[in-house]
Amino acid sequence: MRYFFDVQERFFTRDTVGLFFQSVDHVKREAFQRASEFASHIDNLDSVGAIVITVRDNANAIVMTVRLVCGIEVT
Repeated sequence: MRYFFDVQERFFTRDTVGLFFQSVDHVKREAFQRASEFASHIDNLDSVGAIVITVRDNANAIVMTVRLVCGIEVT
């Protein structure tokens, strides 16, 4: 099945191409990979601090949402 990975960080990017996966476990791994790539750039965590990846299927139904948030409190 084809899955689409929409990304909200500074801007919203709608996936119009998608990727084929055999199982939801593989979809979850791809979503986690995309979130971890975002977090691997230190400037993203300082300026934006969050990424939301919404995964849709062929029928445009949301099957998964991954949120990664970095919050820093300086006292």
